[in-house]
Amino acid sequence: MTYVVCAAFDPDLDARVLALQQALRDAGVHVAPPRHRPHLTLAGSARPLDELLDAVRQTPVAAQGVHLDEAGEFRRGAVLWAGTDDAALSDWHRNVLQDVPNEFPNAGPGQWRAHCTLARRVPQQLRTTALDVVRAALPLTGRIEALAVVQVGGSGDLALHRLPSPHR
Repeated sequence: MTYVVCAAFDPDLDARVLALQQALRDAGVHVAPPRHRPHLTLAGSARPLDELLDAVRQTPVAAQGVHLDEAGEFRRGAVLWAGTDDAALSDWHRNVLQDVPNEFPNAGPGQWRAHCTLARRVPQQLRTTALDVVRAALPLTGRIEALAVVQVGGSGDLALHRLPSPHR
């Protein structure tokens, strides 16, 4: 089994991402019903779940602000996203990877692109419209409040580790 460690957002940012996905639907873009909460993928691993959960619980990172201010797509519409190129968030991600195992090449230091997937397989004729809808909703600002562990192909969280406030 492959598991993914995700940065889970605060409830207000979750709601804004879900509203943006509805706006995409309203514009004619197919957005599948979400199987997982809105998130940033941080790492992936095929290690035993209990080992991964121990690593997540021991990760000494605090809650982190997030400011999604860019719209984009990977692989010609295969993934439509809202993201950021924030250096502080990249440093935070590097700190997560000091404790959490990662086997996803795209999630390695220097390879990771902070993004929240909004839709997949956007047809060529809808890409401009989809990107315009996303850009009109930006920026999306909030906090990463927890690390969630999900199973690839599954649904919902297998575990949720709340992060301490950075002021502690």
